[in-house]
Amino acid sequence: MTKYSQEFKEKLVRLYNDQDYSYSEIENIYNINRSLLYDWANQVDINGYHSLAHRAKRKYSQSFKLEVIKYYKNHDEGYSKVAAHFKINKSQVNKWVTDFKNNGIISLRSKKLGRPPMKKSIYKKTSKKIPKTKEEMYKQRILDLEEKLYYTQMELDISIKLRALREEKRNQQN
Repeated sequence: MTKYSQEFKEKLVRLYNDQDYSYSEIENIYNINRSLLYDWANQVDINGYHSLAHRAKRKYSQSFKLEVIKYYKNHDEGYSKVAAHFKINKSQVNKWVTDFKNNGIISLRSKKLGRPPMKKSIYKKTSKKIPKTKEEMYKQRILDLEEKLYYTQMELDISIKLRALREEKRNQQN
């Protein structure tokens, strides 16, 4: 059961979109967190009011998670906008990005749901290093190279603009 109904979410977003109230006014009247309102408004802006409907739990593939991370890294948008773009929760985006930064592509593998069966003789968790498959190694390498290319392109763009500004400043002084 979700905490807020679709109708309630729509009502609050409409109050904001119709410019009747600001985020802080809605927050005070309905005693609701402003970041929730912001997320709902982003979802509506990108996907329409139908996107506020409750979605059943879904399992996401490793390739989908990788696509979300690529989008996050290659666009200057926050977790909320990326989540709205892919119609998922922003905390999910945050978790995937953090896991990927800490453990690489292995952390994006699908995991079994539920509690693991308990063995009588072993009560402690054993930490095993999970080996990467060749495909995962290639995907990891591609993602690392794409990220490097993105930042190199940004540096190049900045240096070109800086050179143009310096040239313009010299022309103005002459």
